[in-house]
Amino acid sequence: MVKLSVVIPAYNSESYLPDALESLISQSLKEIEIIIVNDGSTDGTQQVIDSYCKKYDFIHGVFQENGGVSSARNNGLLKASGEYIVFLDADDWYTPSSLEAFFKTAKEKNADIVMGRLQNYTDKKPGAFHSFADELSKEAEIENFDKRLLWSVLVSNKCYRRSFLLKNGVTFPPYTFSEEAVFFLKAVYSGAKLAGTNESCLCYRRHTRSEGESVSQRACRKSLSSLQKCMGEVYILAEEALGNADEEKKRDYLEEIVFKQLHVLVSQFYRKLWTLDSASISDLSAQFDSLRARLTEKRFSELCARNPDLDLEHIRKSKEDVCKNPLFSFYIKKEQVPLLSSLYAQSCPLFEVFTEEDEKVRLLPEYSEQPNLYIVKSKAEAKRKAKKALITLSFNSPLDENALKTLVRLSLPASSLTLRALNALLLKRRG
Repeated sequence: MVKLSVVIPAYNSESYLPDALESLISQSLKEIEIIIVNDGSTDGTQQVIDSYCKKYDFIHGVFQENGGVSSARNNGLLKASGEYIVFLDADDWYTPSSLEAFFKTAKEKNADIVMGRLQNYTDKKPGAFHSFADELSKEAEIENFDKRLLWSVLVSNKCYRRSFLLKNGVTFPPYTFSEEAVFFLKAVYSGAKLAGTNESCLCYRRHTRSEGESVSQRACRKSLSSLQKCMGEVYILAEEALGNADEEKKRDYLEEIVFKQLHVLVSQFYRKLWTLDSASISDLSAQFDSLRARLTEKRFSELCARNPDLDLEHIRKSKEDVCKNPLFSFYIKKEQVPLLSSLYAQSCPLFEVFTEEDEKVRLLPEYSEQPNLYIVKSKAEAKRKAKKALITLSFNSPLDENALKTLVRLSLPASSLTLRALNALLLKRRG
């Protein structure tokens, strides 16, 4: 008897999939099946799947033409046979007793959904636990309209009663960003009984720049559209599920959904402004204005307080707007041109940068074509043209991505703290 099915969507995951599979093979719960759905990979993912399927009879491989992560998960859901089911991404893994804790809690509480802990990992080094997931995992019973659920929608730190999903038509929508919110919250709004278990933990891999961004980290026009559609669907589902609830409670909960969407828009798109094209920034601006109009001033002020470095009261609606009023002006010497990559990867995009004319810059069109990058003949010329006090970057180590944001949050003038010292401080704090 299969107590629990594990569905793994895999696309070009040969480097990470073995870690996920080894974490499942060593689980204390043995009555499991593992269904790996190869979503049209072009690397060695299929070879990894074949080798594990040959060795373990409870691991099954399914191949499909590339259709996206939602299609792969839905395919796995249809082929699963376990009483309960979990969805694990190919680059994540579980701690050894996670599946047993999920199943045990689900049976004891007669729960349709069980929530566990979630710990971030970078380069396989443990980081912070997700605060809301941690809180909810300690709850014996969780109320369906607990607002903390809106802030913990990742599907992989949760276990679901498979028959409940099928009965209520809970599947993943055909989107590439925030699709997990629709899946999870549709299940919640369908009347699921929820419980937590602090004994289960998902190890969530956060990719570094050198590894390349995952789909969930990618800022682009398609993801912006997906965010808008998915959160719009969540809003409608919540509104219907709340029905005749107290009007104040209903209004408060629905505003939380709007607030969450605006928060994601700011943290995962606006902060990556230099990676977006003009059409994407236009869409971002329109979505921002629409969401802001639906928030009370109190909630919008709260969002501004969370993001003091972005000046959200005066959001920049184009790259040219940033050029008119940057927060920082930088000067980079010829030999420091490689620093541009970490500068444009900053979570605070409101800066301008000057450098001397150099062949290296011309060979980096992703930077040289940015309107806030100016080629000058000397530092003196940069100083004359800079809109803020000029800060010279004269070191070779890359900047921590939160360096500028931290500089604003510390409320320190640039002259009182060199970015070299700030970067060292951040790296020390992280370590």
